[in-house]
This record gives sequence, C-alpha cells and structure tokens, in this order.
Amino acid sequence: MAEIWDLYDAERRRTGKTMMRGEPVPRGFYTLSVSVWLTNGRGEYLLSKRHPAKKFPNLWECTGGGALAGEESLEAGVREVREELGIVLRPGEGRLIYRTRRDEFRDFYDVWLFRHDAPLSSLTLQPEEVTEARWASRGEIKRLRAAGLLHPLLDYIDGIII
Repeated sequence: MAEIWDLYDAERRRTGKTMMRGEPVPRGFYTLSVSVWLTNGRGEYLLSKRHPAKKFPNLWECTGGGALAGEESLEAGVREVREELGIVLRPGEGRLIYRTRRDEFRDFYDVWLFRHDAPLSSLTLQPEEVTEARWASRGEIKRLRAAGLLHPLLDYIDGIII
C-alpha cells in the first residue's frame, strides 16, 4: 500500500497538500521524518540493520521513517517501532531529544528517546525493512560509526547519545 505524506511549509505548518512516498518533494515544501532511539537499563541502545535492498543497505540505525498524512511526530515514531520491531511503546514515555529542518532532504526531522528493556528474542522484525537487531553500548555505536557501519544520517548523535 502506498504511503501518503503531508507537505509542510518552511515554518513546519501543514499546508493541506500531500504527496506519495517515493516522489520528489515539491520545491518549497517539506515532509516529516522521525527516528526513535530505545535505551535499556544497562545504558545500551537498540540498533537495527537495514535490509540490503534499501538505500544505505546493511547499515545499523535506530528505527524511523516518514510520518503518514495526519500523523504527529510522536505518533509516527511509535508506529514505526511497532511495524519494524514489533515493540508497542507508550507515547507518554517518549522524550523529544532532537529536532531540525534538513533542507537537503526537504524534511523536518524529529528524534525521540524511549526507555525499553525488550529482550531481542521478543522482537518481531519487519523482513522487508530490518534484517537484524542488537543492543549496543555507546562505545559499540562509536566503533560502528568509525567503521562506516552506522547510517550516515545519524551524524547528530554526538552529544546526544555518544
């Protein structure tokens, strides 16, 4: 099923216009993208490995994606985690840790943090999106990035996670 995304103006106001996922974002408009970091009681972060057929194949990342038409940022993040990892989060337990407008991608990008202690065996990975999941320490995330194995768009993590 095709995803429909809302279009926003440069001030992050919904315009009432929409677009289909995969189409170029029209000039002067933006979409909304979200990521969700999950951390456990040991201070580790849940990473998932991107499917080899996706852009940035086989790289580790936190869960995320585009907000569907009508969705708010937090709602989109909770949905993405449920779809890709099978984890049901309580929206009230999330905390917004980063927000920016990325002109090069024509999107607004929000990053949420949740505490969640899920054993890996309890995850249900969405096969067309995720091939593996793992808990990683800050040091492991830093080493993955240094080795070129972390999604390059996670460059904001300095000072937030690492």
